[in-house]
Amino acid sequence: MSLEDSEANYLTWNNRFFSAWRARTKVRCGKWCYVAVTERQRRGHPHSHILTTADPGDLYLGHVWKKRTPSLYIPADSREIALRSNWVAGSVDRAGLGTQYDISIASSPEGASRYVAKYLFKQTMFEDTWRKGWKRVRYSQNFPKLEEVKTDCMVLLSEDDWRWLGKRAAVIEVRDEKVGLDCKYHLRHADTIIDYKSIS
Repeated sequence: MSLEDSEANYLTWNNRFFSAWRARTKVRCGKWCYVAVTERQRRGHPHSHILTTADPGDLYLGHVWKKRTPSLYIPADSREIALRSNWVAGSVDRAGLGTQYDISIASSPEGASRYVAKYLFKQTMFEDTWRKGWKRVRYSQNFPKLEEVKTDCMVLLSEDDWRWLGKRAAVIEVRDEKVGLDCKYHLRHADTIIDYKSIS
């Protein structure tokens, strides 16, 4: 499929899939809420990451073929055990989205929020151009709200954000080495002394 066709029809296909899932959940007396973030694959075509409260009702462990970059230990195509759903498989195909899908179960609110934030704040999300009217981030208004937690955390998106942090921070906690290197680079001109504390 061409990039033009996928961009022109992607929202229509998503709406078909969402409508089918909403109807299925209603029939099964469940609650259907979602948040969806759309990004581009390496070849430019859109795909979405969806967090939802609804279980399709027919999850099972099955085999799925994954395309990988071949190496000495990993073949180009390898079979993995993964969560599958006949209903999801049929619905994404009927909606026009194709046959590829992955399902994971959210194990905690923190893990789910990190998963969504990872795609919300990818740099490519802000650099890329999207078709006019494109809904890159979608969510249902009835998505459950958690109690607000007071925090001094902030998202660092722009150079101005880093400058603001550099004028105020004395200690920055990082979870991995790459984040520490990012801090050293962005805060190299900071007015205050910055210490990097690993909490991994």
